[in-house]
Amino acid sequence: MKAVDSPGLRVLYDLYHEQRTHGNLIEKLQQNIAMVGLIHVADVPGRHQPGTGELDYGNIYRTLAQLNYAGTIAMEFYPTGDVVTTLCDAREQVLRCFDPRSPMQ
Repeated sequence: MKAVDSPGLRVLYDLYHEQRTHGNLIEKLQQNIAMVGLIHVADVPGRHQPGTGELDYGNIYRTLAQLNYAGTIAMEFYPTGDVVTTLCDAREQVLRCFDPRSPMQ
């Protein structure tokens, strides 16, 4: 990525895979946010929606908001309940963390 040095090139940062292989998600986001253009969301273990595993997605989303992340956040998980309801709930969690008026801040 750095060697190519193109403004049109961005990294897909898959939080699920990164946590399983290396961890330290917040620190890596803080150090590399300028290179990230797409984030994939799934909790560890199980690859289900945020809140079903070990990752603190509220903290991750608040960090992204503080870093002024403006790229795409894609939900790439296996829902444990109704698909539409689960996706809507996951979307609302992201929006609350990016809203400066939210009590989650």
